[in-house]
Amino acid sequence: MIYMLRLVPALERLSLGIASPNALSMAFFQAFTVREPNVDNAFDMVRSLSQTIAPSCPSLRSLQLRYRRWLRGPDKKALIAVFGDIMASRNPKKRLSFKLSLSFDEAPMSSWSIGPTRKFLHLEPRFFTKGHVELMLGISTPRGVIPISGALPLDSVVPLPFKEAEYLGLWDFSSSTSAEFSFTHEHMELMVYNYVRPPLPPSLPCILPLFSALRVLVMERVNPLFLSGHTFYKLERCRVVKPPVSFLPSPSLFTETETPVCTRVDIDDPYLLATFKLPQIREMALDFSHPELSTIWEKHIAVNVNLSGLTLLHMKKWPPNGDLIPILRSLQFLVTLIISSQLGAVSFRAFLPMDANGTSGLKRTNSEGQRLDLLCPRLQSLQIEGQDPSLERELTPILKDIVDHSPCRECVSLEGLHFF
Repeated sequence: MIYMLRLVPALERLSLGIASPNALSMAFFQAFTVREPNVDNAFDMVRSLSQTIAPSCPSLRSLQLRYRRWLRGPDKKALIAVFGDIMASRNPKKRLSFKLSLSFDEAPMSSWSIGPTRKFLHLEPRFFTKGHVELMLGISTPRGVIPISGALPLDSVVPLPFKEAEYLGLWDFSSSTSAEFSFTHEHMELMVYNYVRPPLPPSLPCILPLFSALRVLVMERVNPLFLSGHTFYKLERCRVVKPPVSFLPSPSLFTETETPVCTRVDIDDPYLLATFKLPQIREMALDFSHPELSTIWEKHIAVNVNLSGLTLLHMKKWPPNGDLIPILRSLQFLVTLIISSQLGAVSFRAFLPMDANGTSGLKRTNSEGQRLDLLCPRLQSLQIEGQDPSLERELTPILKDIVDHSPCRECVSLEGLHFF
């Protein structure tokens, strides 16, 4: 077939129906990559077009591979790596002009697009498809991460043959959507539904190889209930943007989610964050607009999260005159604090020295003999988003006091407090 394809150099679209990944070898697909001459590694990418060997079908703009089935085997991941190399090598200055897609007979409505190999994969939606949920997976190879994305129709069960993926992104652009995974006898499926829930396939809920391999998880406007009760052994980063309030599951439905090595989370719903076990957390972002946030923080988040390891906190939608003291009191090792809010004097006073009763002691004399404590004594950076202090003159004296009593005031000035 390789010799046959070399007879049609003007070919622009090629669609192949293939029985399984074993039907065509890696050598066949390697013929579609642009390679340097006289090299031992067949995957070396081009650096200069004048030094390359012309691949099969040099004019090809679309390669579509339709598999009857996707068998289990050690060569599957290597084959995906070759697909990423094809994307990275073809027209490196015009990568969007070449497309490589996979589809499977068991899910004819789903098509998976392969992206070029990347050093780092940022999970972001690639396209907008009304009435669909977008899914992006990332598979790590020795040469980088290969993105695989697709638009999944609602109210359907879609096979997921890429169980070795380490990156998972789910985005709902249509309406509030729920997602559930099932796994039976080496066969994994994802069910996405809106109002009409398809029948659940037979499942082994405790054996989800995708969850065991995941390192990065991003979800936006998708019901996060399917995360509950699972252990993500390798998860390092997690971002969950909650769906509309009317579609949020009841907090009583959440159970503990184990993430033993996760260091960075960005979660909107405090009830969901409260169920995450985070012994290694270093950076956290949370929506603080929930009316019961202080109670949730003290009774649940502070229990399940190792706050002594937290060095960065991003407080989103903080109430203008909310009391920061109950939050900051548990963050003795915090280095960077970012607050998205129009802060008032009540919130800013939390950064001043205070006595055991939480009262600012700046005006007390030393003769009173009271010991004053400073919340977040290691804080080096305070950033306020969405506020211009020049428009609120009454805050200027408080800001100066904060700088004067900073633990590193010799290297901090009023200009060192950042406002965006």
